[in-house]
Amino acid sequence: MGHDWRTAIDMNDWMRDQERRTTQVERRPVPGLQTPATFARTAVRVDDWDLPPATINGFFYSDPDGANSPVPGDPWVGSTVVDPAGFGVQVVWRYQGDALTQYARQFTSFTGTPSFEAWQQVFPAPLQPINVSAAGPWPTAVPGATTGTAFVVARAGIMQATFTATGYVTGGTNCTVEVYVDGVLRGQTKLSSALSVNVHMLLAPLVASISLTAGTHYVAFRSTEGASDGGDYASMSGLVIPT
Repeated sequence: MGHDWRTAIDMNDWMRDQERRTTQVERRPVPGLQTPATFARTAVRVDDWDLPPATINGFFYSDPDGANSPVPGDPWVGSTVVDPAGFGVQVVWRYQGDALTQYARQFTSFTGTPSFEAWQQVFPAPLQPINVSAAGPWPTAVPGATTGTAFVVARAGIMQATFTATGYVTGGTNCTVEVYVDGVLRGQTKLSSALSVNVHMLLAPLVASISLTAGTHYVAFRSTEGASDGGDYASMSGLVIPT
């Protein structure tokens, strides 16, 4: 590499020459990383997150009218990373507002035309409400893993839920209903009443924290004390916090 620096005379001159050489090397472009957005001072504007240049390595942003963003009508800024095999990830942030929201999605581009998965909210983690109701009579047999009322969990997480149930109080004895999720006993709702007999009573609620995978699950109720008939009902109300 040529230069017009003066000939080094002493150690200070030599050190300055070495510093200049190091600076020049650091500024050289890196082969394979020269995409439109990699070394720009600002992100590159895109009109459609499904089309180039948003489908190659780089940093990008879109205005509220940008197509195929996670939520239409909002501005987004983010990055795309693609490996040599054609597998890629886009991670974007909704910005210019009071709170940041992050979304991500995967795509493949080895066929020439990219194929995208759906955007998923990453931050803040979305809470999934779960509301299930069931009607009696409650069986006395222990339920199996796929017995009861089905509900679907979109993303694995911890479900914080409250369970309520009614039972038929007979002869002043205790009235107890057990709660099962996927065939596993999670607790019981119970009421002891010597005053009201031969009536349906709302039992004390059960609050439980349950770890659930993504997919279909089942909640079931079992009568162990008292009685149950078609007039009984139960509910499960909760939120799944993704993990």
